[in-house]
Amino acid sequence: ESCRPRRAELPRVETGTGELLELAWTFPRNARAGLGLARRLAHEGRTGDARAVLAAALATDPGLASAWVEYGLMLDQQGDFDSAVVAFRRALEVDSNHAWAQGCLSWALFRRGNLPASVYHSARALRLDEGYADAWTLLGMALRSAGARSLAESSLRRAVEEDPGRAWGVLELARLLEDDGRRAEAVHLLDEFVRREPGQNKAARLLRLLRSRLQAGVAVPG
Repeated sequence: ESCRPRRAELPRVETGTGELLELAWTFPRNARAGLGLARRLAHEGRTGDARAVLAAALATDPGLASAWVEYGLMLDQQGDFDSAVVAFRRALEVDSNHAWAQGCLSWALFRRGNLPASVYHSARALRLDEGYADAWTLLGMALRSAGARSLAESSLRRAVEEDPGRAWGVLELARLLEDDGRRAEAVHLLDEFVRREPGQNKAARLLRLLRSRLQAGVAVPG
């Protein structure tokens, strides 16, 4: 599972590629049509085509915040991090109350080491949507890096509470517990998650690693 901000309510693309292509051709100045086609192309693994379609759609209709966010995520995935940040900021220029855009910008700034800005944008996302699990995860990550470990743990536990099936919050909470010398708690957390959500490979790998350390008596961080 990808560890990057998402929105669970994003609609799944059920329309065929041909129909979406016709919509995008018929409504070239409607970014929603291009967004639908881009999602379908990305789902088929045609990420370069998806990015090109979305860029063209935004060039004629730049007023759809969610399209800017998805474009930013595509740019980020290809390693163009600076352009991704620009796209996230463009999304917020269109709609400053767009929680997903706030979360994505928080994530991008966190990876740049800009912890105050990351905390600010994740907190903005949570003011807009208190149940946004990934924003709680991002807030926890930034607070942990800033040394506010108790607040970080509270935020990460809230992330797991808001979306128990999402691996990202569980992984970050397990890592915090391991760093705090609470390996048995981390193993228990991961074990429960993997039992409840089979197929979560990252969580399963971390569980195997920490369980082997626990059984071998490897010293915990301290």
